[in-house]
Amino acid sequence: CVCGFGGIEKSDGKWALISPKTPKYGRNDFSSMEKNWIFFESDGRLYADYGGGIVLELDGEKVVKEHKSECLKWGYGVPHGGAIIPWKGGFLRFFHARTDDSDRPNWWHYRVGVATMESKPPFRWTSINPHPIISGDEGFRSGKFWKPKVSFPSGCVARDGQIHLSWGHNDSACKITTFEERDLT
Repeated sequence: CVCGFGGIEKSDGKWALISPKTPKYGRNDFSSMEKNWIFFESDGRLYADYGGGIVLELDGEKVVKEHKSECLKWGYGVPHGGAIIPWKGGFLRFFHARTDDSDRPNWWHYRVGVATMESKPPFRWTSINPHPIISGDEGFRSGKFWKPKVSFPSGCVARDGQIHLSWGHNDSACKITTFEERDLT
């Protein structure tokens, strides 16, 4: 898989992807599995959080600069993917991380966490909530791709002092959970 971005446009009652772009970076060329990039804007520029403390500054498909900083440690694994939104002069960052808690076949356990980031390059992480805000469970959901103990954030909206987070549950269901801002950091 690859990571990319584009615009969306509604025409004749249907939404369509317009001007899709696939940034040229790493193995984002179908030669491997690239995933978990988070696209966001700051000061009119487009960025992609690549992970591992690397944020890419983009101009279309071209990476014009790499911004690097150290990620904060989290007791439930290495943060990946998620969603970033402007928040209190910086950014609020949701992510998922995995620990390997038991024997195969279901040894993993994915949890969702939240951190804050600076609003300017290199987008240094300024705080991280030490506890998960969502955790995958063993609840069964019918479906071909069901996996227990999986949770991962995919998008969020801030409105009226609340954060509405969409997230994947056990690779088989989509959920939205609402948080009060004061409970996240």
